[in-house]
Amino acid sequence: MLFVLAIKLTAIPTVEGNFRISADAIHSRVIERVAIERVLKRYNSPLIPYTGAFINSCRRYNLDCYLLPAITGVESGFGHALIQNAKNPFGWGGGSIYFSSWENGIDTVAKGLHENYMLKGLDNPYRIAPVYAPPSTTWGTNVSMYMKTFEQEEALIAQQFSLLKKAGIM
Repeated sequence: MLFVLAIKLTAIPTVEGNFRISADAIHSRVIERVAIERVLKRYNSPLIPYTGAFINSCRRYNLDCYLLPAITGVESGFGHALIQNAKNPFGWGGGSIYFSSWENGIDTVAKGLHENYMLKGLDNPYRIAPVYAPPSTTWGTNVSMYMKTFEQEEALIAQQFSLLKKAGIM
């Protein structure tokens, strides 16, 4: 299987002052993007077209790239169960906050997680849960489960890339 993706390339300054693309950065972003897309497709999610927005916002706010889509899995069944036209698959603000676009919702929640959780040391689903989803006792476990699903998909894709490389196809 051949993957064709449009991704934002990372430029790294060289000693000479020129820029080169980090192969590791490209490889990592391709794998993350494909992993998110595959899992969202598995759940027939309407969020598939916004995979790039998930990745961009997570990078912008230094979040694990699987945290946001995992939260949507728990809060809205990956975008299937939410208030009509709210574009809020995160349950943000009790789910009653309306965002102007899916991208705006993704970025707003990423920023909110960064500022209101990560910077206060609430840096994993178990620490986030008591503030984000009280009184739930399962939210952190469920978000972690979905994050592991994305990570397992990432490992499978990395293995597939490795096999293609060994076969001389990549």
